[in-house]
Amino acid sequence: MNSLPGGAPLGLAPFAVFADTYPKRPISLIIGTPPCGSVDFGVRVLTRPLSEIPGVPIIVENKSVATVVIGSECVVRAPPDGYTLVVNAPSAVLIGPQIMPTHSFNSP
Repeated sequence: MNSLPGGAPLGLAPFAVFADTYPKRPISLIIGTPPCGSVDFGVRVLTRPLSEIPGVPIIVENKSVATVVIGSECVVRAPPDGYTLVVNAPSAVLIGPQIMPTHSFNSP
């Protein structure tokens, strides 16, 4: 008999001590489209019920300058801790890197 399947959870138990509870502070949601548009309205309607799931507020910020590039840059420059999210138009993800290959949001 193989004892690995039964013993595997016990072997991972010490690592549970290092697990953090996420989220501990408000989440920033950056919208790369102009305020009062359909994307902005849809995100703001969904923000209240979505903030009840993790139990922390979700702060919506509009950064819609230079064809949604500024919103993308804010997320790229944010610490990679999961507290900064983005909702962007497809142009920022699909077209932007193609026409601006040396721009900062196109960097790994």
